[in-house]
Amino acid sequence: MIEVIIAAALLGIGVAGILSAYSTATNLDNHQHRVSSALHVGESVVEELLLLQQTVPDLTSGGHGPRAYDVDGNRVGGAGFYAVNWVVGPGPHPRARKIEVRVTWSDRIGASQV
Repeated sequence: MIEVIIAAALLGIGVAGILSAYSTATNLDNHQHRVSSALHVGESVVEELLLLQQTVPDLTSGGHGPRAYDVDGNRVGGAGFYAVNWVVGPGPHPRARKIEVRVTWSDRIGASQV
């Protein structure tokens, strides 16, 4: 009888460990999906900015944004899952500009950015 109780306890510990590992793996997979989507959103904003004329307000020196995007990377009005901000500064050439784009979001892990 004691052998059965010990075997059941060991089996329970093993199952708990497997469930914990599965939960951790799922959370990491979700986070990596969010990072991948955030990079896609950031790249889309950079491409939009590259197509603009240099005299538009979005390319003046200083901070700009936030622009809101949903979890699928579509631009939305109001609050979204991702917030995109960018800073425009002088570039290495007088007619060039340096643009730094930052995408932020919050999920179970906490606040994240790329």
